[in-house]
Amino acid sequence: MSKIVDWIKHNKCVWLSLYVVLYLIMYFTLEHAITEGYWVSWCPLDDMIPFCEYFVVFYVMWFPVIGLTGFILLIFDRDTFSRYMWFIMAGFSIGTMICALIPSGQDLRPALTGENIFQRLVMSLYDTDTNTNVMPSIHVVAAINVAFAAFYTKRFDKLAVKIVAVALAVLISASTVLIKQHSILDIFAAMALCAILWPFIYRRKKDKKHDGEKVR
Repeated sequence: MSKIVDWIKHNKCVWLSLYVVLYLIMYFTLEHAITEGYWVSWCPLDDMIPFCEYFVVFYVMWFPVIGLTGFILLIFDRDTFSRYMWFIMAGFSIGTMICALIPSGQDLRPALTGENIFQRLVMSLYDTDTNTNVMPSIHVVAAINVAFAAFYTKRFDKLAVKIVAVALAVLISASTVLIKQHSILDIFAAMALCAILWPFIYRRKKDKKHDGEKVR
């Protein structure tokens, strides 16, 4: 036990993980506060996107992917872990504030019969996660963050890692619209938010010494 306490004392970035508790409080508060009178997130492109219950696999994969990425970075690359968590803190907080100020929801969910295990899993998600507070998609913000962290870290500087991270980000993001949990507009909004946050959190500082040598 003393070793764990000592490790935490020397790795204070682990306390950033407590933000998850704060976010869950904000999330469930908003879910119960906003149930009607919301702006409907929709565009014609949504009607062209088919419903595919099989993508629920990638949707629920989001939870272990986000957690496992954070755990691996905490153990092997604490600098990137800190940036990973600050991105989550900023992205989730801003996303929640947007939903609070501009309540949003979507009416895209199809009537399901539960004919297979994938549909039953989607139906379970529909029951536990309301169709409100959807823009921007927090699912997409966190998925893109995984890809950002994979490209930033030097600890796992392998092409295969980057490819897997990007593939997961794309598949998880696609799953949000393919199981009709989000509108495509929610994905666009999440991408815009990530683009704004990236230079503040992940952009590397220039090596002044190297720059000076180039000038001379």
